[in-house]
Amino acid sequence: MTISLLGRAFDRSTSELLLNAAKRFENRKACKHTLLLLSCYVDPPSIKNLLSTLLDIVNLTSVDIAFDISEAFRIGPALVKRQFKELREWCKTKKIRLRWRALCAGTLVHSKGYSLYQTKKSPDEIIAGSLLVGSSNLTRPGFFEARNVELGYVSDQLDEVVSFINVYRALAAKFEKKIDSDIFNKNEALFRFSLLSAGIFLHKWDGSLSKLVGIRYQMTAKGRQNTQLAPEFLELGIEPGNSVTLQPIGLQNLPQKSISGAFVRKYTIDTLLGRWCPLDVWRAVEENIKDQTKFVEQFRDATSPERMKEVLKRAKVIQSSLLKKRLIKPVPSGFLNSWNERIKELRGEPNGLSRLIMGYEELLMSYDVGSEREIRGLFESLQWSINNSRNKNFAKVRVLAAIKDKSLKPLRLSAKIKKEIVTDCASLAKDDPDSNE
Repeated sequence: MTISLLGRAFDRSTSELLLNAAKRFENRKACKHTLLLLSCYVDPPSIKNLLSTLLDIVNLTSVDIAFDISEAFRIGPALVKRQFKELREWCKTKKIRLRWRALCAGTLVHSKGYSLYQTKKSPDEIIAGSLLVGSSNLTRPGFFEARNVELGYVSDQLDEVVSFINVYRALAAKFEKKIDSDIFNKNEALFRFSLLSAGIFLHKWDGSLSKLVGIRYQMTAKGRQNTQLAPEFLELGIEPGNSVTLQPIGLQNLPQKSISGAFVRKYTIDTLLGRWCPLDVWRAVEENIKDQTKFVEQFRDATSPERMKEVLKRAKVIQSSLLKKRLIKPVPSGFLNSWNERIKELRGEPNGLSRLIMGYEELLMSYDVGSEREIRGLFESLQWSINNSRNKNFAKVRVLAAIKDKSLKPLRLSAKIKKEIVTDCASLAKDDPDSNE
């Protein structure tokens, strides 16, 4: 039996305790191993990293994860389900059986315990194991990065391992609940939160590529020439104003925005936080926009280091000429080098570039489950939009069905419907390319 203080101050994390315990096993690659993870809060992406490391140490064949159901409502049921679905798919590629459970005890399941044990032919024929009980949640800060000061108890006693397995199974048998209508029928606040978190909020991206990559100068009085541009500006295709923006990078042939106003009107609902769109709808469209990848590739090609050397050289010549003729106001030292660095940063941000081609920025729910007043107001704004619209679009029909059934199933789309939406999105973009919606 070992009790340890964990944290950065002690140069030890909870995950290290578990991994070190695994290294003490004999026949680590010959025997099958099962991992039980019981925590109040969990972080599926970090769990994947733990399993990946464990695979290098033992023959891991089964993983069972249990956590308090509030986790699903803290970050949103849709996101929790998607993260565990991705984890399960990864586990399949590693021949690991994964099961996860949400526990609803009427109060917080605050328990934390982790056990790795060996079995022979039968899953109940346990021959060795290790148990870790402490204060660490199965999250990045608590379990993996040792940001907190935690307490950890480790035991290799087989009777204690078996005792924990029995407790784990008892908790699962008594308190496991589906994250669906059996909970929502009893708690309206949880249903409102869950429905809103099963979508994303779209904000129209008003920024333009020309503004992001252009070089902006403040004109002098001479440059403005009584609101008339000097010939040098006209030759560069610059429009009149108090400032001018030089466009030295040739980006005229990049793909145009892919999400039309017609799509937004058909598949989203107006709310206080923006246009709410069912998550399955948005992910299907986002993943199938070919121009998104094409746009990023062409932008990176146009701004490659070799091309930018020539662009920067040409921009310096133009800037020097404009300054010499006193058509623009003086600029700080290194002005063009700073602009070049900005282009490099933009080039290295595929998400930012994708936002330009999508035309919209997506935001997840900004409230957690405890913000009941804010969630109620947001939900009421969604209902108001539905009730006060003449036409019930795709999203509104689905939401109304979900509200009626107290279930999120109407928001989950089949592969066939997703394919139809993707086709419809492309058609709407062709018919309504210039929508300002």
